[in-house]
Amino acid sequence: MRILEKDTAEWIYLDINLIAAVLLITGQLTMNGIFILPTGGFSIPLQGPITGGDD
Repeated sequence: MRILEKDTAEWIYLDINLIAAVLLITGQLTMNGIFILPTGGFSIPLQGPITGGDD
């Protein structure tokens, strides 16, 4: 059962990424900047009408 839970979480993560990519391409979401983290990662805040932010 643990394998099923891992696969389910991976599919949800991939679906969220796909949906975010489509919304970025169609202009429903826009990037609002970029944050460089000290650990070497980065974060991109998204905004748009779908999230309640200004367009």
